[in-house]
Amino acid sequence: MYVATERQAMFAASSRLKTSSHASLFIVDNQCPHGTWLSGELDGVRVRRTVKAMKPALRARTFRDTGDGLEPMSLFVNFGGRMPSKDSWHRAFREASARMSVVLGPTRSTRPITPHMLRHTFATTMLKNLQQTDSTRGVSLDPIVEVQRMLGHASLATTSIYLGAQNELSDEVEAAFASWTEESQDYGSLIDQFRLEKFSHND
Repeated sequence: MYVATERQAMFAASSRLKTSSHASLFIVDNQCPHGTWLSGELDGVRVRRTVKAMKPALRARTFRDTGDGLEPMSLFVNFGGRMPSKDSWHRAFREASARMSVVLGPTRSTRPITPHMLRHTFATTMLKNLQQTDSTRGVSLDPIVEVQRMLGHASLATTSIYLGAQNELSDEVEAAFASWTEESQDYGSLIDQFRLEKFSHND
């Protein structure tokens, strides 16, 4: 949903990069189907880089040419159409934690929201979906092994923790995921809607 809504809108609203700035960017025109390496032009030279070894500064300068202009290859972008900085991420999670405190109210204590929480939510939700569709996908690979590969865990024992955690997903969380199908809504609208429903039920 994010890719089709916020990301698309933020990139469209950002100013297009000038041709003169291309020299400082890594313009990718080829990549591994599994996403392990990228190749393209960097500082006027053809190069190939392993994604895992790319430092944040280079990742922030990595773009692909769509034909209509350059688009950052990072999943998340800021209002300038570029990869957010480390400070921006810290600020975003602080603000998210503050919003959740307002949504849940003073009666429920909340831990600060962290990037690992997003990774945890992705893993448990993906595992549950893979298990539900395993019989219809015609794939022999065990769902827990698929999630292990997605997360990059060296040990399957580490990934197995999510087997128990997936049962802890509350009805509220599942309802939130189910509601994220309306493309006209953004996350801000969903939070406002959730807050309105919560407080109206308490009246």
